[in-house]
Amino acid sequence: MPRASASSFQPQAPPSWAVDGQYWYHAAPPNRWVPIGADRSTWFEVDFGQARPIDTVKLYFLDDTDAGPDPVAEDPPMWLLSKAQEPTGRAAQGLPVVAPVSYRLMVSNGSEWIDIPAQQRWPRIPAGRRANVATFPSVRVEVVRVQIVSGPGTVSGLSEIETWGPETAPAPEPIRPVANLAFNPTGQGFPRVSASFDGDVPVTVVNDGESAFNSYSRKRWTAAGTANERDWIEVDFGGSRTVSGVDLHLWAWESRGTAAPLEWSVDSWNGASWISVPDIHWAPARPLAMAVNTARFSPLNTSKIRVILRHASPRASAVSEIVVWGGEAGQPR
Repeated sequence: MPRASASSFQPQAPPSWAVDGQYWYHAAPPNRWVPIGADRSTWFEVDFGQARPIDTVKLYFLDDTDAGPDPVAEDPPMWLLSKAQEPTGRAAQGLPVVAPVSYRLMVSNGSEWIDIPAQQRWPRIPAGRRANVATFPSVRVEVVRVQIVSGPGTVSGLSEIETWGPETAPAPEPIRPVANLAFNPTGQGFPRVSASFDGDVPVTVVNDGESAFNSYSRKRWTAAGTANERDWIEVDFGGSRTVSGVDLHLWAWESRGTAAPLEWSVDSWNGASWISVPDIHWAPARPLAMAVNTARFSPLNTSKIRVILRHASPRASAVSEIVVWGGEAGQPR
């Protein structure tokens, strides 16, 4: 917590990047949330885990029409070089990424979403590449939603959202349990991760709640040097849990011996053996490096899950973070 979610997201532009405390507007390397599809009405939410007072929201909308992608990394990976060659300002579905025509700041009253009252905004018309500031009398909220309406033939996204209020730091700890069943920032106890191969960085980095898609971070486990065609990462919950989805944050740097796997699959433990999880909906359809790859399936009860990676030999697979969702629908949003 706070937990970001959205109506949809492109694999290389997940909601978590809009709540990481950073904002910039070049498209590569990305630090942005962008929805997928041509739906003009989208939404973005921030869940604080408990009620907190807020009186200001700042929205850093994207606008790629004035400047194209700007790769800044040394030794850029292949996907970043490809991104730099894309037409200026185009999202994955071919639509220009620009500021929305309008937005609403909303909170839930328990039965429906309502507008936060008495908002004062600057600028009055949403603008990209700057802070769009909304102030209002302090309200206590658990979840704040931004309802975004993009112009015809365009898509709108965020580099960052900030919420401000009169509460003094540090903020109280969330009272609701973390939705990610794999989350363990200390590496002690359960949930516990293990892997079939010992990489140069301990596998415990993959469930600490932090994801990084850059060459300078060691926030990733890799199978570089493995002799296996396939390797796996296991999450042991320490007891039975209801599971309905897995997010796999795949990392890769081709010149350094890693790449997206040819395929990945999910197994669950039935108490005696591992069985393949059936009828999985994959997004994207093929594994994509430096992106959030999702698997959604009907809820099942298990004490352990495994993610199996088939390497794109001679390159090995690498993972920055694994997220396991419980509940009825996991975290498709």
